[in-house]
Amino acid sequence: MPRPSARSRKYLPILRGPIDVPRGWLRIVDCMLLGLRGYTRASPISIDRIAVEDDRLQVAVDSLPTDAAGVLAFCQAVAQRTDQRTGALHVPAIPENDGYDGGQFP
Repeated sequence: MPRPSARSRKYLPILRGPIDVPRGWLRIVDCMLLGLRGYTRASPISIDRIAVEDDRLQVAVDSLPTDAAGVLAFCQAVAQRTDQRTGALHVPAIPENDGYDGGQFP
């Protein structure tokens, strides 16, 4: 796993611990931290660690405002659909016959 992103230094007010995620997820983590940083005006956020456990993005944080928890949940969902090594998005195959014929919806 790569070392923490150099960009993480700009998140020092909220990030107290290490970032230990694969290279393909660093951009997701960077965007997540950027999103969470905006919620610190209302209440302080302190993230102790960002890591991968059981192939899932885990963020150790004491408490989050409800809106900030939504940012975290969204980024965790995006990570589940993103290749850890390359950062490529996993796009499921579309079945050839899914019932949609290309016409207008009724």
